[in-house]
Amino acid sequence: MTQRGALDAPLTLDHLLIGWRYLSQLRAQYSFLRPSLGKAFVKDLGVARRWKANDVSPFEKIRVNDPAVNPSLNQEAFTNLRNAWLVFNNAEIDEEWAGIIDVTPDSNPVIDKIKAIPGLTVATGFSGHGFGTGSAAGQLAADLVSGDEPIIDPSPYRFDRL
Repeated sequence: MTQRGALDAPLTLDHLLIGWRYLSQLRAQYSFLRPSLGKAFVKDLGVARRWKANDVSPFEKIRVNDPAVNPSLNQEAFTNLRNAWLVFNNAEIDEEWAGIIDVTPDSNPVIDKIKAIPGLTVATGFSGHGFGTGSAAGQLAADLVSGDEPIIDPSPYRFDRL
């Protein structure tokens, strides 16, 4: 059997603060996670959680999340692939990449205007499915921003459902 979606899970302060919302997902998916407390946690302790409107926000300071590749995790998955299908015995990993998956407690994205911040519309939490749903999600977000009648029911994607 190949490794199904194993993930590095470097814990941060927010995981501890809001992680209880994700307990059902964690229980169901724990065998695929590789949680750790390390540099990411210590670095996150120094990130401001509140700031004044005219201050530079953490989002402006940290514009790109580019996590390091975990070669041992990839090798584990590759070994499992080779064990399951012998045709891959002579295959080699040519290139590796790592990314971040955003997820909501119910695994559905948020596509909504944020009432507490006039003018802000978000489309986030796609759990890695943004490539497949990007066009429809973009259309819904555009409809919300422009005030046009949405082509689909936006209620499953409301921010306040969480």
